[in-house]
Amino acid sequence: MSRIFGEDDFAVKEELEEKLWELKGYVTRYLRALGIKDDILDDVVQETMVDAWMHMNQLRDVSLMKSWVRTIAKNTGFRYIKKIQRKQMWEFSLEAASESAAFKENEEGLCDELWRHVENMELERLDRLLNCLNEREKNIVLLYYVFQHPFTEVAKIVGESYANTRKISSRAIAKMREYAAKEDGHGK
Repeated sequence: MSRIFGEDDFAVKEELEEKLWELKGYVTRYLRALGIKDDILDDVVQETMVDAWMHMNQLRDVSLMKSWVRTIAKNTGFRYIKKIQRKQMWEFSLEAASESAAFKENEEGLCDELWRHVENMELERLDRLLNCLNEREKNIVLLYYVFQHPFTEVAKIVGESYANTRKISSRAIAKMREYAAKEDGHGK
């Protein structure tokens, strides 16, 4: 597949940059329609435009620029939405959990409230650990360890042999342990 322009084709690059920046208003309207709030809209638009500009050499057909930029905007917008949702989950602090449980005036209520908070922390950590894996490893780990399918079913689902699925699972768990150790500051 050929690119639209080569390394030294400055005139074509300038023309494409101009067309890209003309789409900024379209990107803003599209992201607003996706539900991006005004307080972060400028950041998402800016990141979308910069990302598109940096990867402009990957555009194969100028006539598809609008849909190409829309795809980048959608991915960037969803990434921001996911980041905000994670942040909101963490804003419920341990202190707030214990305060709300204190109103229940019993030890069992306090324990339940604190346990829910710990579960949220574990889910967040699991999400961070899974991000160190590639897609195939992530699928195998989730199917086997989280959804508790037997390895024979997991192998069929991911299209791998039983032995290869077990090997991928072992490597993925080792990667996650190494990442967790680094995250905790203990080295390997």
